[in-house]
Amino acid sequence: MLDTPSEHSHGTTTRDDGGGHSGRSTSAHSAQSLHASAAPASEERKRFPIAFPFIHFMAMAPLDAWARLLFAPRAWVPPRYWPRLILSLAISLLGTLLTLPERLVLAPILFVCARTSRRVVPSRGGNRGAVVVLGYFRSGTTHLHYLLTCDKRFNTPRWSEALVPQGFIFSWNFLRVFLVAFLSTRRPQDDMAFGPEWPAEDDFAMCNWATVSSLPGRVILPRMHEHYKRFHDLDSLTPREHARWRTYQWAFLWKLSIVSGGRRLLLKTPCHTARVRDLLQLFGSSKETPGRVKFIHLTRTPGPVVRSNVSMMDRMSMYHLQDTVPEAEFKRRIIEEYDATERKFLSQQSEIPPGDVATMRYEDLIADPMGELKRVYRELGLEWTAQYEVKLLEYLDSVREYRSASDKLKGKDASSKGGEAEAAPKELEWMIPAFGHDRPAIPKAPLPVVGLSSEEQSRRRRIAFWSSGVTAILAGAIWLGLAVAVNNRNDWGVWVVGIATGYAAMRTAKVGSIGLGVWASLVTLLVWLAVAFAATRLIYYRTNIGPTAWEMWDATQKEIRSGATMPWAIFGILTAYRFASRKHGGLPGR
Repeated sequence: MLDTPSEHSHGTTTRDDGGGHSGRSTSAHSAQSLHASAAPASEERKRFPIAFPFIHFMAMAPLDAWARLLFAPRAWVPPRYWPRLILSLAISLLGTLLTLPERLVLAPILFVCARTSRRVVPSRGGNRGAVVVLGYFRSGTTHLHYLLTCDKRFNTPRWSEALVPQGFIFSWNFLRVFLVAFLSTRRPQDDMAFGPEWPAEDDFAMCNWATVSSLPGRVILPRMHEHYKRFHDLDSLTPREHARWRTYQWAFLWKLSIVSGGRRLLLKTPCHTARVRDLLQLFGSSKETPGRVKFIHLTRTPGPVVRSNVSMMDRMSMYHLQDTVPEAEFKRRIIEEYDATERKFLSQQSEIPPGDVATMRYEDLIADPMGELKRVYRELGLEWTAQYEVKLLEYLDSVREYRSASDKLKGKDASSKGGEAEAAPKELEWMIPAFGHDRPAIPKAPLPVVGLSSEEQSRRRRIAFWSSGVTAILAGAIWLGLAVAVNNRNDWGVWVVGIATGYAAMRTAKVGSIGLGVWASLVTLLVWLAVAFAATRLIYYRTNIGPTAWEMWDATQKEIRSGATMPWAIFGILTAYRFASRKHGGLPGR
């Protein structure tokens, strides 16, 4: 649907990576690599005969994206993964139908804008371009991303947008609420806060819209890693593949710029560390036209990064549609890619205009986040505001007790190895002096306690129990009135009750809890039963004088077991629980 230059063909192509090396891609080479990577794994672990059908992160991707994933090139999905695939395709059908009207309307608009702009991201409202967080996977980039999101002058993609990139204003806003019931409040790989409206990686949008991403080879089809890894740094792509990536990356950022309200875009994708030159071209930035895209490069000692990536393999296997590779092979891939990624960044760093790049060490960010962020803002020429500082302190206080996944692993290793420090693989030792990790971290700066006191938090939660109950009753009354007015119970009303109840509880308490979530779901359940009983009497027994209580209850039971009544009830109850049990209400600092 987008304008991909037709003059490019599937040929043998070489693209200079900026460091004196070149990448070559041919169809024969790809096929050979795919067969090589599909060799049986000798270290296969014990497993169940059927892979549990978890809801996939590509579940809301359009069917055309799934077709490309499965057939271009052809992917073999073993029978044990078919239930997982079937569930994903069924949900994908719903996502395809939901977003189809917007896709049809936007297709000609994107086509024209792509040609007129030459696929350069537009600058709007005085704030030009974007800030991009760079750094390899598991280097702390998500933490930095969340800290920067506390600045309301940035607009960052949310998961409701990145997981359904083919949509736009209507579907994105609808899914921000709809997906609450289905998305966990914690990321599977590291337990960081997560949800439909939380900051997302734009590379997921590239995966779910057009599979122009390395993610399929990383966490979906691990036996096809050789094919998809080319999208990590873009060097070995054919001209047509590269144009396809550029088109869809531009289109997603074009959409974000439309809804940003003049704010600067904030992006975070680890693969962007190896795409600096492409991003400069995408935003039209150069030494002559600086400031359109600014970079913050975050690094961490390589030992914990490698270990955390290997650990992540297990936790992300819920998304696999093929058997995983042995741990030793996965570790080899990580080391090779990590090394190439950081070398690629260093080779292209000189192309970034002066004042448009800042570097940071993870250990310094943890020791003094306020000081490091103020330094980065100063180096990039970004204005530091008192409002941002307040929101930043509030968020930092809310995650004071959080420990990263790699820190937890480090703690386990330290106890089992007598406190021995985690060594970097020899191939990555060069990074330690290159990025300054041979120096100790800066002194730790204590942060003030700015969050709610325990007494105030308890008081707000007590109020939240009452406010959510009152909200549920009011929402139920409105639902019942509408049902009587249109002579239809409108089973979807329980979902609206669940949204209102859970949201009221979370907003009143500021910080949700499991107990509050259970209460909100219980109240939603009771309101659903009450409305179902009353609606049965007022609608179906309107002309029947004096039905007995038993007749009413028997009729109500039959009604709630019919059609989509029960699924809607489960949906509403789960939505109420998700909202009320959240530790954070929405975007960090918002």
